[in-house]
Amino acid sequence: MLKVFSASASQRSQIYRVLCIPQCSHSKTNSEWDRKQKQYRRLLKQQTVNESLKLALKKAPSPTHQAARFDEYEYTGSTVPGEKKDVSIPLQPFYSPVFVEKCWYDWWKQKGFFSPKNYIAQNSAEEESFSMVIPPPNVTGKLHLGHALTTAIEDTIVRRQRMLGKKVLWLPGSDHAGIATQMVVEREIDRIHGKSRYEIGRDKFINAIWKWRNSKGNDIFNQLERLGASLDWGRQVFTLDEKYTHAVEEAFIRLHREGLIYRDERCVNWSCQLQSTLSDLEVDCTMLDEPTAINLPGYSFPVQFGVMHKLAYKLASSVGDITEIVVATTRLETVLADAAIAVNPNDSRYSSVIGRHVKHPLWQNKHLPIIADYAVDMELGTGALKVTPAHDFTDFEIGKRHDLPFETCFNPDGTVWFQPVYSKNKKARDFSGLNGLPRFVARERILDYLTNCNLYRGSYPHQVMLRTCNRTGDVVEPMIKKQWFVRISELAKEAINAVEKGQINLIQKEMFIKQWKNWLNTTGDWCISRQIWWGHQVPSYECTNVHTKECMWFSAHNQLQAQEEAMEAFSVSSASDIHIKRDNDVLDTWFSSALFPFASLGWPTETEDYKKFYPLSLMETGSDLIFFWVARMAMMGLKLTGKVPFENVLFHPMVRDKYGRKMSKSVGNVIDPLHVIDGVLLKDRVEDIREFELEKTDALKVVKEFAGYNAGTIPLCGSDALRLSLCAHSTEAQSVKFNVNEPEVSRKQCNKIWNIFLYVQRFFSDHANSELNKSKINQESMKDHFKLIDKWSRSQLALAVETCNSSLNQHNIAVALQAVNYFWRNVFSSIYLVYCTALLGKRFTRVPTQNDSIELHLNEVDLSSDYRVAVALNIIDLTETALRLFSPFAPYLAEELWQRIPHNMKHNAESVCIAPYPLPEIHNKDRDAQIDEQMKIILSVADSVNQQATLHHVKRSCPVVIVCKNQDTFKTVSRNTDLLRVLTQFGDVECHTLDNLKDLLTSCAGSVDEDSDVSIVFRFSAEGLRAYIENEETKFKHFETSRNRWIKKVDALEKKAQFSDSRAKALSEILEVTKKYQKMKNMEDSVERLRKHYGV
Repeated sequence: MLKVFSASASQRSQIYRVLCIPQCSHSKTNSEWDRKQKQYRRLLKQQTVNESLKLALKKAPSPTHQAARFDEYEYTGSTVPGEKKDVSIPLQPFYSPVFVEKCWYDWWKQKGFFSPKNYIAQNSAEEESFSMVIPPPNVTGKLHLGHALTTAIEDTIVRRQRMLGKKVLWLPGSDHAGIATQMVVEREIDRIHGKSRYEIGRDKFINAIWKWRNSKGNDIFNQLERLGASLDWGRQVFTLDEKYTHAVEEAFIRLHREGLIYRDERCVNWSCQLQSTLSDLEVDCTMLDEPTAINLPGYSFPVQFGVMHKLAYKLASSVGDITEIVVATTRLETVLADAAIAVNPNDSRYSSVIGRHVKHPLWQNKHLPIIADYAVDMELGTGALKVTPAHDFTDFEIGKRHDLPFETCFNPDGTVWFQPVYSKNKKARDFSGLNGLPRFVARERILDYLTNCNLYRGSYPHQVMLRTCNRTGDVVEPMIKKQWFVRISELAKEAINAVEKGQINLIQKEMFIKQWKNWLNTTGDWCISRQIWWGHQVPSYECTNVHTKECMWFSAHNQLQAQEEAMEAFSVSSASDIHIKRDNDVLDTWFSSALFPFASLGWPTETEDYKKFYPLSLMETGSDLIFFWVARMAMMGLKLTGKVPFENVLFHPMVRDKYGRKMSKSVGNVIDPLHVIDGVLLKDRVEDIREFELEKTDALKVVKEFAGYNAGTIPLCGSDALRLSLCAHSTEAQSVKFNVNEPEVSRKQCNKIWNIFLYVQRFFSDHANSELNKSKINQESMKDHFKLIDKWSRSQLALAVETCNSSLNQHNIAVALQAVNYFWRNVFSSIYLVYCTALLGKRFTRVPTQNDSIELHLNEVDLSSDYRVAVALNIIDLTETALRLFSPFAPYLAEELWQRIPHNMKHNAESVCIAPYPLPEIHNKDRDAQIDEQMKIILSVADSVNQQATLHHVKRSCPVVIVCKNQDTFKTVSRNTDLLRVLTQFGDVECHTLDNLKDLLTSCAGSVDEDSDVSIVFRFSAEGLRAYIENEETKFKHFETSRNRWIKKVDALEKKAQFSDSRAKALSEILEVTKKYQKMKNMEDSVERLRKHYGV
């Protein structure tokens, strides 16, 4: 932001000559001139930005990080959209989302897998239902990563519920987004035709919005499909559909008739740019601690805020030595509508002037009363407050208490309008030219006038809360308007009680219950009328008795109903006795959205969907919508349906960029999910920046940030990788810092699973099938042949199933995904398949050719024994189960691989998305804590062997000796030396206890720590020993340089330990240093013994 502390009168005058609009601002000529000026400024700005972006692309900085490069290959099948994908096409040696994600979604839709009427999984005996609605995205444009996070979380939940055998309804919809959509279309019409909505008229403008919605609305649904969202598209809802509109009107009519909706003239938030009211939640509040100049829409110069101005109001008749009251204000422009000066009745400085009058600083013949009110802060400013009831919320209440006049000084567009106060000679003051000026230009004119009249008493910096419209960025103006309001207090109590009684379960209750109660207890009545054209027109009619002029408002679905009610109320017999007119305002978008859980299911009609799926099982949405939407849905649902609208509420965090900034078009850091799914180049991302209409400096900054990572290119990662990277973030966090390299990591995880499946595919060959069919061993009897590692693999799968289900039951998506990934990566791939490869043979053999190249020959799997068959069946079962477990998170990859498992080796389901989800009650029989503990020891020993071998450069041909401290460890290790040979790749593995320590120390190299459960030493040949000693001597030289430093450090720490406050820490450090030193000494002693024993 620019910092502006002062401006001279001459500088201000120069600004006025350029900026000021003539007084007759509403004339046709001036309107055309103003529009052309706006068009010129916009085009000039766009041209400047375009030239800057072109230059920035040429001079883009070198990337600080290089993204991974992935190869892609296309699906070459001839599948017709809607048909099942041809899975006979061989898999390539690497994962490619371009291949994997083709065809499946169209097939899922065509088969009706997403509808609750079709394809129920075979998990549960009795039919259960699960219902959820998508938070309806605005039709104003494309989805961003925040929507992608919502989709990833909700689709994961929904897909699992479907696999659990429930009748699942996940209902799609979109919101008409009144203000946002109208702004977009207004800009489009202004850009193309150079006309405002007022010039083309309401009907034509609304038709233009419908055309725009019909052409752009499907973009959002296409994005949702690309993300794999399993929505029931046959039930799609738009909040301006005829049935939904009827529900909105019905809600308004019922609430109005009960007195919960009322019409009143009150001070409201007014957006001069939109020329409409705003709710408090649509107002952004920014604290300014110093004078700050801010660029506002409609102004070509920055407007300064955070300055307190002091001006003098002359007393109509002096009181003693008091001739004037000095008032401090940050809003000079509202002086025009001043109605009084207020002081605190306890303020002794002004007690003598209470009840007197001051002269208005602009009109000396207009007198303002000095009133006493406890709302005045004696410590703020001068302790005297200028009261402007029509343009300040506090002043409005003061005005009502003291029966002051409510005079406004601004037009709806924020330009000045006031009725000049004439003197007796009917001549207006020379500043009457303020009419028609923008309010912040008028502020400077008033400042000049007060200075010239010697009524200005200076200024000083002042902390101020700046309130701006979150749609336009314009400063919100308090204005007196007749509006429709919802009476909140009664509704709020019901919403609070519903949570306290457990009818609505806030899943993250500890995080949000305090906010929930506080907002509902303190929020004022909700202003629900908006002065825009796009939306649900208020279903209320102003009816006037033409004879008595009595006026009443009647709410009805149509004019005829309202007319009949009015005739009855006025006791007239003819329609001609009633003058009737419908309110032109539309309802706040959040009013219609608050009805979405039940209106989308057919309310007020009790449809089959309404009876079956209401209340919703879960409402999942962003934590920033807790008040905008969730609390209001709770209030409306309880009042209009008599039930809670949803049983559970899950909030997810806000997605921010890697710097922690909110993703916003105004910042330029918004990421389109399709850019991650399909990949995007820097030049294409820059095209999006042009649409954001950023300032030149902001646009250049964004390009620089883009270019710093992989030259601005986002590699193609696919839908599954994006979903996995988003689901990996905890829903317990306040926000998600998303980095574009996260999907790359997830894509590599997908490639890991792909490679696992390529190995498993060996068991689907004709030869393997034949061998497996010949064997008498099956899925049940295979366990009779299992060894420790096989039992452990199943126990670990059961643990993953249990963790995944318990986490998903608590809606902890990140922990569930972590459990699945751990099984794939740390159990199945890194350990079990390594063992199985050694047992069953490698996948390929490298065969030299005549031209000195190498060919890979695919090997048949060795199934020559019952144990090998049992292992093969176990691998297949682990893979199939893990794919079903993984399916809700990455549906495309899971479907692609699961479909390639032969039917006789998997569950009998047409698709993995309707196959039974793995459940603990089925797999818990494989859980074995003793097996897990034994395998934990084996893996720990294998890790120690590998670490020591790497540390001392020991060849794998050398015998390794494992020295165990206790008998239990010795028994476990000695029984599984064959497994250790595979995991360590050492051909000879021995196991001993400490009883053999003396013999071992004379024949083996290495150190034995008697305090450790396991120690590793090596039995060398003479030649190997010589190489080992040479390597150790090199290390000893390094140790020698460290020895004295360690000794000194111990001495220093012992002295430090004398002080009680640092004793514990110092003793801990002494222990650590001593261990290092002792380990070095043990190694040195071991080598010395070997030297003497072998004479080396």
